[in-house]
Amino acid sequence: MAKLSEKNLHSADYVRQCFRVAPPAGTVFDEMLDPHYWAHVARRITPHDIIEVVPEDGSFFARLFVINSDKLWVKVAKIEYVDFAEVAEKKADPSEKFEVKFGGPSAKWRVHNKSDNSLVSTDSFQSRPEAEKWIEQHVKLMAA
Repeated sequence: MAKLSEKNLHSADYVRQCFRVAPPAGTVFDEMLDPHYWAHVARRITPHDIIEVVPEDGSFFARLFVINSDKLWVKVAKIEYVDFAEVAEKKADPSEKFEVKFGGPSAKWRVHNKSDNSLVSTDSFQSRPEAEKWIEQHVKLMAA
């Protein structure tokens, strides 16, 4: 097996640039994969550079790797992409506000509020599944 020579080890900041771009709100990520999208800034970008993208509206984050470039185009590959609209749509499960704890031989299983550890139900349940079922029903009632 060949080993890496010291002449091939460089500080990344020494051999490439990292850019941060803020395209106008409403820009679609796939547009940036078109080499001609970069025509007005292509002269400043070189192969192996990294481009971080956060549109003015903050709708997504992307990290791109520059494969090749010329005076009027830049060919990039997606390294990372996060759509914040998708992240925002994932709402917390209301049942996650509660937890089931064993209260001892006489109290059995009880439902507590996670935020302040207060009892949510005055009922004692014989088993954990019974208490978890109560949480499901309670969440449905709260949503109605």
